[in-house]
Amino acid sequence: MKVDENRLIEAEELTIDTQNRGVLRKLAADYGISDELVADVNRLMDNAANGDFELDELRILVPASSGNTEEITQYDTRTFTGYNNQTYYQEILLYKGISGEKDAKNLPAGWKQYLIKFFKDGAAEAVNGIMSNTKFGKAWTLLSVFGQSVDTAIYTECTARHTVKLCENKLIKYTYYVSGIDKHLGSVIEFTTDYHFTNLLNIPGQGVEVEGNTPRRQFGILDIFGSGDEKDYFHYVNSPYTYSVSRYDFNCEDNGEKIHLTFYSLYHG
Repeated sequence: MKVDENRLIEAEELTIDTQNRGVLRKLAADYGISDELVADVNRLMDNAANGDFELDELRILVPASSGNTEEITQYDTRTFTGYNNQTYYQEILLYKGISGEKDAKNLPAGWKQYLIKFFKDGAAEAVNGIMSNTKFGKAWTLLSVFGQSVDTAIYTECTARHTVKLCENKLIKYTYYVSGIDKHLGSVIEFTTDYHFTNLLNIPGQGVEVEGNTPRRQFGILDIFGSGDEKDYFHYVNSPYTYSVSRYDFNCEDNGEKIHLTFYSLYHG
């Protein structure tokens, strides 16, 4: 587990079943996972269960123990010496998820050029296949067909709807100042390792979606993410330092019409 640019500590990676809270409870008890991190995982699972978003993956990184199960929950076996020669303990939550859909634009008949413009890779080939009544085949790399014969042709001479989803992969680092047997949360720092948007073209009554992704990007400040112990040292007495990546903006333009959507991080939703 990376403490900062110059220090690494051995870590154990724990995988959480997104559908089974029993796994979380057992791992929390076995590894002494902090109450704050457990509460955040439960909140993510609650929101996913309510249909707010899809939660694809949950993992927790904790400092590795010596292998003696009696020592696993003792923080002094899994701490490190950090800023100002003090003792700290860290955990990292990793998750991957997909937001619900948001409407970008309702499209009138004749949306071939719109599709080529915003769905790009493979879209022209797909649309040409649609317009020429070509059968579905290997060339349809961007099409998902539900409940239809592969021989069915879809034409652009119908209305359609452009919707967007956020795909988010995020790390949250929790750093604690350790004093004797006590630990004090001093910083919670987020870093988005990968976010992008999925464009969906929904054709009503046809059961067809054309899908295309925007470029993948990162969001956050690595120098801050790597300074959890320093932030912890100055903030644990009063309230934890937080660095949040709370929102993402989707922007595009169609013939002078600006389209803007705001997506909030799944962690903050």
